[in-house]
Amino acid sequence: MSVVDESATSVGRAGPLQRLRAFGRPPRLLGIDVARGLAVLGMVGAHLGDTPDDVTWSDPSTWDGLVDGRSSLLFAMLAGVSITLISRGRARRDDLRLQVTLVRRGLAVLAIGLVIELLNSGVAVILPLYGILFVLSTLVLHWSTRRLWIVSASLAVLGPFAVALLHALSLDAYGPGLNLTLFGLYPVTAWLAMLLAGMAIGRLQLTDVRTGAALLLGGIVLAAFGYGAGHLIGSDRDEPVAYLFGPDYTDENGNATNEPGYLTRLRESDEIERVWSTAMQYKPHTGGAPEIIGSGGFAVAVIGLSLLLARPLRLLLLPLAALGSMPLTAYTGHLLLAVGLAGGPFGGYDDPTNTLWGWTSLAMVVIATAWVALVGRGPLERLVARVSALPPGPPETPAPDDADASR
Repeated sequence: MSVVDESATSVGRAGPLQRLRAFGRPPRLLGIDVARGLAVLGMVGAHLGDTPDDVTWSDPSTWDGLVDGRSSLLFAMLAGVSITLISRGRARRDDLRLQVTLVRRGLAVLAIGLVIELLNSGVAVILPLYGILFVLSTLVLHWSTRRLWIVSASLAVLGPFAVALLHALSLDAYGPGLNLTLFGLYPVTAWLAMLLAGMAIGRLQLTDVRTGAALLLGGIVLAAFGYGAGHLIGSDRDEPVAYLFGPDYTDENGNATNEPGYLTRLRESDEIERVWSTAMQYKPHTGGAPEIIGSGGFAVAVIGLSLLLARPLRLLLLPLAALGSMPLTAYTGHLLLAVGLAGGPFGGYDDPTNTLWGWTSLAMVVIATAWVALVGRGPLERLVARVSALPPGPPETPAPDDADASR
């Protein structure tokens, strides 16, 4: 049994206080768990809170609007970091095992997301696309860090224009696959850009203070550039890039009409002229280049700040990190709460309030801390790990699940 196995086993057999003392210690990165915890609380606020549509930096009362859109992209970037940490230090002969593990993990997350969607919570569930990203990551595991950065930047800048042009040329085409990957609230170009950037960040010396400072400052500059460009030359259209409903070929009486030819429809459409304004949107969930660049910079800054604060404020941030260690469970739990509270004393999802956001966040942090102390890994994280784990490999090579647990 490897050293990683022994440490994981010893922590698993320890008492509550010993588990809390050991939680977040190397080789696990407490700062990454803190950033993930912030992403979870941000998504809770976006779904259950009453946040403004626009953030005005001169008005602090609007700052809670930062959770909209940015939390999900931070979540995607942290997924890339996690994938790199899972695969770090593996021998080449273990590549196939790692790829199969990631595919199984992605399919498990996809299945959980589909089950949640069946509950009709009213929330655009991110887990199906999140699972797809895990599968796609197997294709880029051995890309160089430079290539990861270049492709990520290209997707952030050029991806929105490609999606907008494709949507224009397709004349409002729609379908489950298109809505999931391209024309929905979470276009894969934006999320894949975040995933690749996260994988590149995961290769840095994340325990180095200079790395955290560089990520914080670089992220602030990137966010200022993205949002600044959006405000100066971008579009302020309220509707997202996504067109979730297809074209309607009926007359005023609801009777079907003859569909004109493609060239005629294209000539009469104004979508080609709107490609620029569509791709240059900067508001949350619009999928425009300024939004992806600005929100990407915001995510990088949050990761850098979390890494910087994790060591000096360990005890204070431990509960938040505990929540971040079980993001799948926490995300699922708050959506179940949204369904259960519909029409309840807080008004449920149909009447979001910041009071509901605050109490839900506090409860989740307390429950997560208690769970880490009493049990360890989150229930859904344990389930996904069990589904995705392969039989143990050679003695000198830690099993995929052990490597994941050690981070």
